Amino acid sequence: MKLEKNKTAAVCDTELIVNGDKRQGKAMTNANINQILKNFNLECDVIIDKVKTSNIENSTKKIQKAFKSLNKLNERNKVRITQTYLNLKLDELNLAYEYQLKKEEEKEILREEREKQKEEAKIQKKLDKEKNKYTKENEKIDTDITKKTETLEKTTSDDEKEKLKQEIEELKQALQNNNQEIENIETKKQETGAGYVYIISNIGSFGKDVYKIGVTRRDEPQDKINELSNASVPFKYDTHAFIFSDDAYELEKNLHDKFDDKRVNKVNKRKEFFNINMDEVKQIVEKHKTEVHSFNETSEAQEYHDSKKIEKQQT
Repeated sequence: MKLEKNKTAAVCDTELIVNGDKRQGKAMTNANINQILKNFNLECDVIIDKVKTSNIENSTKKIQKAFKSLNKLNERNKVRITQTYLNLKLDELNLAYEYQLKKEEEKEILREEREKQKEEAKIQKKLDKEKNKYTKENEKIDTDITKKTETLEKTTSDDEKEKLKQEIEELKQALQNNNQEIENIETKKQETGAGYVYIISNIGSFGKDVYKIGVTRRDEPQDKINELSNASVPFKYDTHAFIFSDDAYELEKNLHDKFDDKRVNKVNKRKEFFNINMDEVKQIVEKHKTEVHSFNETSEAQEYHDSKKIEKQQT
C-alpha cells in the first residue's frame, strides 16, 4: 500500500534513542511499526475475507476494535496506526462487502433465469403436446373424410348422400377448428414474453401492507402462487390480482421501478416485496383494468387467523 511505503500507515510520535544511538532508536521504531502493521493487517485480512451481508456491521466494529487495541498496546512503544490507514481498511471492507453483494445478486439473477427457462420449457412442452393432439386428430379426420368421400361416390341413396355430405362438412369444420387451434398454439410458442403479473400478500409471514409483485408465463397463474406457498413460508399467499400482458416481464419491471423506494429489501433488488397498501394495488388494477384477469381486495390469511385463534385458546 502507498501509505505503508510512505511510512504514514503507522507513525511514531517520539524520536527514540537506544543506548544513546539515534540509529538504533530508528531501527527499533521501524521494527515496532512493522509489527503493529503486520498484526493489524492480519486481523483485517481475516475479517475482510469473511465479510457478508449478515455481519458487515460487526465486521466494521471488529476492525475498529483491533485499531484501538493495537494502538493501546503500543502506547509505550510510542507507535500507532493512523486514522487514515484505518479508513482505508474500512474502505477495503466495504469494497469486499459490495463484491459479495454483487456475487449474491449474480447468483440470484442466474437462479431466476434458470427458473424462467425451466418454466418456459414446461410451457413449450405443454404447447407441443397440445399441438400434437390436434395434429393426430387431424390425421384421423382426414382419413374419415377420405373414407366418407369414397362412400359418397359409390352410394345411390339420396338420403344416404345427404347424410354423408353433412358428416363430411362437420369433419371439415372440425379440421378447420383444429387448424385454428394449431395456429393459436404456434403464436403462443412465439410469444415468450406473454404472461401474468401477479400481486400477492402473506400477512402471517410478512405482516400487513407487504405485497409481492412477480410474473409467471403459465396459463394457470394460480399454480405459480401455490408453488410459492410451499414449505419456505409458514402460511399460504393470498392472491389479489393477475394482470395479463404480452410483455409481462416489462410490466413487472415498470411496477418494480414505480415502487422502488418502497422495497422491503433495500439492498437486494432481486427481491420482489414492497411496502404498499391496498389503495396502491387498486391504482395498479385500475390503470390496467382491460388486462386484469382477476382481482381480490381481501387478504383472507385463513391459516394465519386460525393459528392465532388456536394460540389464544392455548394461553
